[in-house]
Amino acid sequence: MRLFAQLTEKGVSATAALAIPGRGIFGQTVKFIVDTGADITSLSEFEAMKLGIDPRSLPASRKQTITGGGVAETYVLAEAMLIFPGESGAREFHMDFLHILCIPRRKGARTEREDRIRLAFPNLLGRDFLKKYRINLVANFSDNSACMDAP
Repeated sequence: MRLFAQLTEKGVSATAALAIPGRGIFGQTVKFIVDTGADITSLSEFEAMKLGIDPRSLPASRKQTITGGGVAETYVLAEAMLIFPGESGAREFHMDFLHILCIPRRKGARTEREDRIRLAFPNLLGRDFLKKYRINLVANFSDNSACMDAP
């Protein structure tokens, strides 16, 4: 099944409806950057807060997560569903765990730059998702189009 994606200046992005039934979240639109260098699929702290989730109220991951913004605190959200639109309708993908990445605040005065980084940190569709569901990423640079092929 061919799933819709977009080729942007930041890479390939895909928009999904997110459902977390245990949190009363059904069908919230979330934009992801497809990141083949990211081990895990994750939401940003900002996205979690928009959804009404306080990441620090969740269990912390035992794994250290290194990002372009530095070492991130990682919190684990269980049982989520990502629903991507495609050419022949929508396809649901169950995630046992969805991670929330929080760029830690430095001690002392916060800077505007740090706040901008924290707010701009993207949601990532990582290799865990791509491998589990055998997703192939297809990008056509001649017409700036992209898609994700799912068996």
